Amino acid sequence: MNFLALIPARAWLTIAAVAAIAFFLWHDKKGWDLARSRKAQNVVLVEKLEQAESNARIAQETSNGYQQQLADLRKARADTPARVVRLCVGPDDVPPTAGGHRAARPGGLQEAPRRDPQVSRDIGPDLYDLADEADQCAAQRDALIDWALKVSGVHAGK
Repeated sequence: MNFLALIPARAWLTIAAVAAIAFFLWHDKKGWDLARSRKAQNVVLVEKLEQAESNARIAQETSNGYQQQLADLRKARADTPARVVRLCVGPDDVPPTAGGHRAARPGGLQEAPRRDPQVSRDIGPDLYDLADEADQCAAQRDALIDWALKVSGVHAGK
């Protein structure tokens, strides 16, 4: 015997209507969950975008500061002439005088003989170039430290 045939047609309509309402409610809830999920994802993406923009701004500020510091160093170098610096040699490096004695200067150092241009050449410009390279390395280090502190959220007390 077919039990489904015993259910009246009106009951079928009621069952179909309840099933349709239940389906639409379930589907609507799923849609709300999806919308909330997307909203949460959008919030995360917006936060990441704001952080990236902040990092780019910090990097640009740090780069500008570094470039300004390099320009200041170049200007200071151009305004300061290189001093003459001559090498001195120890007493063992100076040839004895005509009497066989080595003339000692205060501090145990003697002036390099003038007749040897390699020993007494002016090394001032080379020293200033080396100092300029050291200043540039220090400026780069300072800029990197400044950038790292700003990106990490720690504020340097300058």
